[in-house]
Amino acid sequence: MSDFIRLLKLIRAHAAAYSVAVAALIVGSAAFLLIPPQFGRLMAALNDVASGRNTKPATTAILIAAVLLGLHGLAAFAYTFLVSFASERIVNQLRARFFGNLVNDRLDARPPKSLGEIASEFSSDLSLVQDGLSTTLIDCVRHALVTLGAFAALFWIDPKMTVIALAGVGVVAGAILIFIRRVTASLITIQQARAKVMSLLLESASNVYIIQAYGRTAYMSARFASRLRDMFSRVWRQMFLVASMNPVCLTLFAGVMSALAIFGMQRLREGQLTIPNLISYFTFAAVLVASVSQLGYLAGRLRQAGAMLAKHERMLAPAGLPRTENDDAVTDACNQPCGFELRDVSFTYPGKDTPAVMGVSLTVPPGKVTAIVGESGSGKSTLAAILCGLYRPQRGTVHLLAAPGFLETRVGACDGRVAIVPQEPFLFDGTILENIAFGREVSELSARQAAIAAHIHDFITTMPTGYETQIGEGGRSLSRGQRQRISIARALAGNPSAIIMDEATASLDVASERAIKAVIDELRGRMTFVIIAHQGALLSGVDHRILLHRGEVQSESRYAVAATVPGEGILC
Repeated sequence: MSDFIRLLKLIRAHAAAYSVAVAALIVGSAAFLLIPPQFGRLMAALNDVASGRNTKPATTAILIAAVLLGLHGLAAFAYTFLVSFASERIVNQLRARFFGNLVNDRLDARPPKSLGEIASEFSSDLSLVQDGLSTTLIDCVRHALVTLGAFAALFWIDPKMTVIALAGVGVVAGAILIFIRRVTASLITIQQARAKVMSLLLESASNVYIIQAYGRTAYMSARFASRLRDMFSRVWRQMFLVASMNPVCLTLFAGVMSALAIFGMQRLREGQLTIPNLISYFTFAAVLVASVSQLGYLAGRLRQAGAMLAKHERMLAPAGLPRTENDDAVTDACNQPCGFELRDVSFTYPGKDTPAVMGVSLTVPPGKVTAIVGESGSGKSTLAAILCGLYRPQRGTVHLLAAPGFLETRVGACDGRVAIVPQEPFLFDGTILENIAFGREVSELSARQAAIAAHIHDFITTMPTGYETQIGEGGRSLSRGQRQRISIARALAGNPSAIIMDEATASLDVASERAIKAVIDELRGRMTFVIIAHQGALLSGVDHRILLHRGEVQSESRYAVAATVPGEGILC
């Protein structure tokens, strides 16, 4: 029942459309239920038609049945269109909620699943929800109305025979419920297996270049085939149950109809029933059993749809993350270069036992260039995420440091004043200008200045339409170095108080890296830079260097700016 209530809560905002659909459904169901008596009259009149006597009763029955069928068809069009239209709007709202919560959800609070798996699982489950809000829901109501109407007609024609019909319907309905419960129990497991298949498909499609470069197409195909086999092993059991339902129910139905036929002929011989009424009764009995059978199946589908909603309940919350009380105050305070101070900070990824960073205490001075170095896996990128506010440490505190002192708050509340340039650049399908602006109010002049600073302006001007050039999904028309420089231009365009460069120049050539270093030197004092790198020109002449080892600060040194050998500094 709770699963069904979840669906009702979704359609509450579209109650008008669903109410009109139900009204049309009632009209259509009434027209459908008035057809069997006309068939009874027609069958009774066929003997007169064959002998050439009065054909008017047969003609009248045919005309009335045709009108009722036409009315039923018009009503079916009305309620199908209305429910399909309303359900599409509801599903689009769910998609928007899911997307909003996905991009707003804190990374350190997310379940230990890949984003691709979460998204593909939701996409697969949403098809069941949409079906539940449209076809399944309206068919369930329709069969419920037909079931009630058929029961009423059976009692009206012959109450005694209806007792037999009730017993038969109960047997059929019980068998269906057994099947539905078994199918529903395995549905979530099947959906998860399908999501894993889709996740691997999307993951491989995004990395075909690497797969082919390493000659691992057979290996990845084998992995995909293995997941397909796992999914199929789960699905075939459900297929067996679904395929068995119809033969079993039809066998039970045949037994019910046989019992009704024997009893009905006895009533006919006794003069308790007429031939038209007997034909109508059998027609209504067939409609009743078919409707109850479908009602049980559709109720199971509604239950499945509600279960899918419950499964993604957290990601379908009506609103995204709330703003904190200090957001506005922090935004004002970040109009100048801001630094960071970490005190005894520790962070462990979900599902992991070993902390990524442990007991880290350090200072990033405002307006200076700080380098965080260390071997792979030492916690550099985790620390960058903590500075950006993407991760909240399980222990310790993070403070923003700006004149005249400290602001005791989460760094994540800095409202865009801390920019990050990641190792893997993110570009979306749009123009170069849209990618640099990234939805912010950035003028074309500011975007050009940022591109010049990132040493990508000259390349952009060679494109067919300059800054209005469409770069395709992921910037596939650009080299990796070009994508990274656009990412750097995006960070600069927002005029942030601090920029964190997480291996940002790993894909650039030496000349481009030195050009970026010149930009950093030019902005030194007006902006805080945190550089995460293993080696290269960016590490020369930094003001402050922090060495991490296995998640802990091994050393913290201050350097004076000087034109020295690349990669070296002068200790103060």
